[in-house]
Amino acid sequence: MKNKKLDPQQHFLFTASLIFLSSILISCSMQKQNKSPIDNSLKVETAKVTDVTATHASVYTDIVINAAAGKVWKTLTDFKNMPNWSSTLKSISGDFINGGSVTLKFDLGAGNVVDIPRNGFKYQEGVLLGWSGEVAAFPGLTDNHVYRIEPISNYQTRFIQTDEFKGVIKDVTPLALANESLLPYTKFNQELKKEVEKEK
Repeated sequence: MKNKKLDPQQHFLFTASLIFLSSILISCSMQKQNKSPIDNSLKVETAKVTDVTATHASVYTDIVINAAAGKVWKTLTDFKNMPNWSSTLKSISGDFINGGSVTLKFDLGAGNVVDIPRNGFKYQEGVLLGWSGEVAAFPGLTDNHVYRIEPISNYQTRFIQTDEFKGVIKDVTPLALANESLLPYTKFNQELKKEVEKEK
């Protein structure tokens, strides 16, 4: 049986159809390749205070940073550069080991920068750092302050900053300290995000 030849009009329509289908396939392939690795559906920021008991309150904050976890950790622990972007915590120095003694340099506002010695340092390379023990300005109250890095993907990281206040002293409650801490903690998170994401 002989193959039926297409007349010029049929040949044109067949060729046009092939070109059209090819363009659709190429377009779909390019869209797939150009899809952003950033998940914009994630909630960017969380901040809350929990009144656990009359002698215990906690602070939870987090922020999604559009960068790999390693980059976030590198920026967080570059204490020499920290004063250039953080308006609250200016540096940490001392023994970067679990249980070590460190000195925190804080800007309390109006140019009032203070050094606060802390024991009970917590450190896990690439994952977390923090401190716990008695709050220097409020003897009788303790805190448990932690910065934590959680990878979401190769392109996004959740930075978590938490604290717990426990104890009872006159005129200062754990809940009051937690509420006072919420704003500077979220500000630090936002400044860290800005610093990490501006770097190429």
